[in-house]
Amino acid sequence: MTGKGYETCNKTLIEWVPGEKMIDDLLEFNEEEKLGCDDMFRIAYQYPVKSKRCRENKDRICGRSFEEQFIIENIDLIYEKHDKFESFSTPSGKVKKKVKDNFPGNIDNLVIDEDKVDTIASVIANKPTFAYDIMLYLELDNWSIPIYIREGLEWLQE
Repeated sequence: MTGKGYETCNKTLIEWVPGEKMIDDLLEFNEEEKLGCDDMFRIAYQYPVKSKRCRENKDRICGRSFEEQFIIENIDLIYEKHDKFESFSTPSGKVKKKVKDNFPGNIDNLVIDEDKVDTIASVIANKPTFAYDIMLYLELDNWSIPIYIREGLEWLQE
């Protein structure tokens, strides 16, 4: 995702705060640069996080949506429960091929990159169903809130 000249299409980021469209530049912003209107609001967006499951020598990975980022930050739990998720299933209840092909038979062989996460997340046709799957099949105290959402919620508490 980084170093490829990607641009965001988010109008708030481009036209308001911080007034930037290049993803590489957005990923460099510090906490102060994410604040706007005399600190009345704060922007939050995905950025690369460490994952022990990254492909090759890369140790950070970034999603482009909530679903991708949630999968990245909870990949082991998603792997363990993916066969129960309605989001990953065909109408007959079988795991969709795009998911099955990206999850090896043994978790020790699980390696991810942004393309693989994009492929897995691409089968999620209904965001509420994915949220329901998370609530139904993942223990509340086991999964991680994506970091960008946690930071936004912590800012709101201040």
